Amino acid sequence: MRVSSSRIWVSAARASGLWQRARRDAHMRYMLAAFIAMMPPATHRLFVGAGHAPDALLIAYGIMNVLLGAAMIRDLRMTGRVHPAYLWSALAFLLTEAGIVWAFLQPECWMPIADWLVQS
Repeated sequence: MRVSSSRIWVSAARASGLWQRARRDAHMRYMLAAFIAMMPPATHRLFVGAGHAPDALLIAYGIMNVLLGAAMIRDLRMTGRVHPAYLWSALAFLLTEAGIVWAFLQPECWMPIADWLVQS
């Protein structure tokens, strides 16, 4: 499975991290979010190989959400608040996931696009 949204989000998070290099706190959180965004393609492959293909996409995104949630909880416990970099990352993750899950779980709207992509 090619999760191109992960590539887009990793690029966006890295760009945000590089843009925020002067602010160490934001830089490190955006880079961690970029690392977490790279997890779904790898975890998806693991679960497909283990025979859980129908649920692999949801499991992969669930693992990504748990990792970002753990980072947010750690931030909340250490500083008493969640850093805005994590909030923006969570918003981007959820919007991206919603689009992908909607597209892949409703094959009647996705199949014409998939047929067009395969024939090109």
